This record gives sequence, C-alpha cells and structure tokens, in this order.
Amino acid sequence: MPQKDKIKKIIKWIIAVSIYYSGALSLYRRFFKKWFVPNNIIILRYHRVLNNEKKDAINISVHMRSLEKQLLYMKRFFNIMSIPRIVEGLSRNHIFSKPTVGITFDDGYKDNYICAFPLLKKYNAPATIFLTVGHIDNNIPFPWDAPETANSDAEDIAILSWDDIYKMNDDLISFGSHTISHPKLSSTSAEKVYDELVGSRRVLSGAVTNYVDLFSYPFGDFNEQTKDCVKRAGYKAAFTTRDGFCKRVNDLFLIKRKAIHENLVKNPFGRFSKSLFALEIEGLMDLLLPSRSYL
Repeated sequence: MPQKDKIKKIIKWIIAVSIYYSGALSLYRRFFKKWFVPNNIIILRYHRVLNNEKKDAINISVHMRSLEKQLLYMKRFFNIMSIPRIVEGLSRNHIFSKPTVGITFDDGYKDNYICAFPLLKKYNAPATIFLTVGHIDNNIPFPWDAPETANSDAEDIAILSWDDIYKMNDDLISFGSHTISHPKLSSTSAEKVYDELVGSRRVLSGAVTNYVDLFSYPFGDFNEQTKDCVKRAGYKAAFTTRDGFCKRVNDLFLIKRKAIHENLVKNPFGRFSKSLFALEIEGLMDLLLPSRSYL
C-alpha cells in the first residue's frame, strides 16, 4: 500500500476509535441517528467470505473472523431482518421503529456455503444470496477472477453447486436472481436482457423452495430500459450497488446497499476494527466523511 494511503487509513481509524470509545457514537445512536437515517434501515452487500489465511486479489471479500464479529455487533444493536420482509415493509412505506439491517450476497461463490453459511446459522442471521445461475455447477470462473486463476487453487474461486444451494435452502437463506451470465445490462439488447431475467427466474423458481422474486443488477449496471425489463419479468424489487441507506425508497427497483469488504473495516495493523465497522453501519462515517476521496 502506498505511504499516502497508509496515512489516510490511520487518520480514518483514529477518527473512528475516538468517536467509538469516547461515547460519542452512543450519543449519536440514541439522540441524532433518526435525523440522518430516518427509516432506521440499512442493507449490507457482501460477495465473498474467505478462510482467515486466504487473500483476495480484487477486494470483494471479508474474512470469516471479521464476519463473525460483524454479526455479533449486528445482533447487539440491530434487528437482523430477512430481505423479503424488508422489501415488504418498504413497499408499504413502513417506518422501522428499531434499527434494522438486511444481509445480501452477490454472485454465488462457493465460500458463501463453506464459510458464511455456518456463521449465519450460528447467529440465526437471515440472508439473501443473488445467484448467477449460468455459473452454477459448471466450474467456469467469473471473468474478473480469470487473472487470479493462474495464481490460485481453482477451489479458491469456485462457484456454488446445486447441492450447496439445496443444503442452504431453508427459512434462514433465500435466493434471488443475478441473471444467467452476469452481463453489463445497460449495453445489452432489451431482448437479451429480458431473456437473462426470465431465464434465471425460471430456473431458480423451479429449483429452490426459498426463491424470492428479487433481483440484483450485475456490476450495479442498469438504465431505464433495464429497469423496465426487470419489472416486466415479474420481479418485485431490485438492488443496486449504489452505496447508501434506505432513508426513503421512492423506487423499489433502485434499492441502495452498503458495501462491506475487509479493507473497509480493518485497522492499519490488518485486524478487524469494531469502531470502523460501527461507524460504517450506523451511518456516521458517511456523515463525517461524505467524500472519501481523501480518506
């Protein structure tokens, strides 16, 4: 990491630690949070969960030990609610009286079953996994993982199998669509987009009992044509990669999520920082540092 980035990370961590351990975060949570996160709800976006010794070349993962500490924080200060229930509440303009968090995973990596699922079960934390159905059981890595393949065991970038999915198919884990082949939808023809949406929905609804009519845009990429196709394909809501909180949802097909990855929540010494995670999930980091260009 360049020296400049190290300094930025140290400054950000010092700010987080000072606020967390001074009691300022507790005051914010108790008296001021309702003004900045009025709907009291945040949806988290994860991709991969790795064994503690594994490294992630493209920065979309958290470590198991880190996820466990995050779940402990969520259990203490939030109501962890299933994504279908959250969407139902948002569709009725429901105001969540208690701080509420939802958990999502995009793409459908095998480590969602091996590493994440045991922790979700342990803490009774519901989650929705958005599956790219064309990659299930075919041993073909995602294109962005290809450079990693030469330096990694194939198991490191493996995708969920149907057997993995069936084992997770219970009341705790639900499955939504992430298309068939993970294309950039805004640069794809309307006919092809519709085929991707309907095809993945058909496969999942016929394969798993805990399928939900929810969609996550691959790469967070969409336009008005894409949104229209998602609606026509029968989905109830769609999730973006736009970072933020569900302060007010005027469009159920543009639901924001908060991206969580290891570099976001680890201190300058490479260990999980509860204070950094707390400020991110409570909305205070976005308030203090609305532009992250310098930190």
